[in-house]
Formats: sequence, C-alpha cells, structure tokens
Amino acid sequence: MGRYLNAALPKARVGFFVVNGPGASDFVGYSRAANWHDVATYGRLLQATSAEDVAVIARRYALTHVVVPAADANCGPDLDEQRLINAIRDQRTKEIWRLGCQSVAEIVDAASSGAATR
Repeated sequence: MGRYLNAALPKARVGFFVVNGPGASDFVGYSRAANWHDVATYGRLLQATSAEDVAVIARRYALTHVVVPAADANCGPDLDEQRLINAIRDQRTKEIWRLGCQSVAEIVDAASSGAATR
C-alpha cells in the first residue's frame, strides 16, 4: 500500500481509516490513522456519532485520500465501529485503487478542503 501511495500520490494527505487496522507502513507522506498509534484521530473517530463527524475529522486534517475497507461483500462484515467511516466512503469518496480488501479512495466532497492542522 505504501509503495503505491508514494509512487502515485506522493503529496496526498491520507487517512488510514480501517479501525484498528494497519497504519501508514512505508508511506512517507502525511497521514492519520484509525488506530491507537494516532490517539487524537482514533479517539475522534470512535467518538463520532454521524458520518458528518467523520467528514469533520477529514477536513480538520485536510485529508485528500483515505484507505478504507473496500465496498465488497466478499471483504467481510461491516463492523459497527467501521460503519460511519464506510458511510463516508460510500457518500464522499471515489475509489482509485484497490489492494485486496483495502481501497484507496479520493475524497471528492467539495467541503473536505480546509486548513490543515496537526
């Protein structure tokens, strides 16, 4: 995943939004993660109560892309803690590449651009 992102999207700001999944292994660009290695992002994602809350997190960090579970029934169940992230995937992103059951998607929501904060 990291090699693809480095080659194809070196300036991307990526949210690795598979809850408790792997983070930015080998990716050298800016990233946030939905696991305990990124306490600020992980905590906000777990506290989200709507898809809009997840969109706010993406805007807060000026994310341009996300790595999310692929929208494919063969890729496993929609876990409850992943539900809101998957809603954003379905409503506000466009898949551009897939590796197995992980999808790299561009955030296409016009409101997702904003000032970056760390």
